[in-house]
Amino acid sequence: MKQISDHLQVKQTDVVEMNGRIRGDMTLNVQLSDEEGEQWQDRVADSSPDPETLLVEAGDRERQKAALSEALCALSPRERTIVEARYMADEQRTLDDLANTFGISRERIRQIEQRALQRIKSTLCARLPELAAASASA
Repeated sequence: MKQISDHLQVKQTDVVEMNGRIRGDMTLNVQLSDEEGEQWQDRVADSSPDPETLLVEAGDRERQKAALSEALCALSPRERTIVEARYMADEQRTLDDLANTFGISRERIRQIEQRALQRIKSTLCARLPELAAASASA
């Protein structure tokens, strides 16, 4: 204990006390010193986001949902059906499956899908400037 206290430049009693604390559980309500009134719980870092951050994130999610809904509504019924079937359905449909449904070629479905995705991206970038900035830097 003496070597440790000398190396750390603390009293031997402090080393003994810290050794005792390391060995087992202790309450976080114990005061660190008589003078300050500070407790262990005052020094424990909380990694969870604060309420303000949670509120901002929830607001961001709502804005993103509204922007996506607006973007989907701006599509033609055929474009919206293709995008929803390809990306939003529980069981995503293939280009061939959609080609059979619409009676057009697989390549035409792919073209409609790409045009619809570009329109969605444009609408989202217009509604969400932070998305436009991220898209430009990518």
